[in-house]
Amino acid sequence: MSGGLARHTAPDRMDYLKLLTRLFDELVPVNCFGLNDCSAAMNHVTIVQMSDADAELYLRLLYKVLVSGVSDAPVRLPTREQYAAASDELSREVVIELDADPVNLDRYQLYSTYTASATPSDVWWVTRVTLHAMEKMPEMGSAISS
Repeated sequence: MSGGLARHTAPDRMDYLKLLTRLFDELVPVNCFGLNDCSAAMNHVTIVQMSDADAELYLRLLYKVLVSGVSDAPVRLPTREQYAAASDELSREVVIELDADPVNLDRYQLYSTYTASATPSDVWWVTRVTLHAMEKMPEMGSAISS
């Protein structure tokens, strides 16, 4: 399915990111269901728990992922320069998301360095911070023309 997501248009990728962020914010508890794996945590979220609008968006995007996943169209990857620029922008947005607070920046760095020893709460917190930072990136989803 990841190939299908990679073939999405930039607006669809942004819709996916916003939906994922909203679902994490609204339906995943701070302890991430006691799990260190975000995918496993999202498996605890059911379509019944989603708003009608979110469920409709989820099903629409899922359909597009499945259709494009069997496409022969190549997956366009960013150039090294695009990747480096996006990585730098994400770093800036994470700092902004954390209000440049040294304690939170240290916590984020600690998790990034020692992911294997992270608690479920750490995983959820870093994931949430990262998703919100990505959502604010000016070129999120459109670095690769679709």
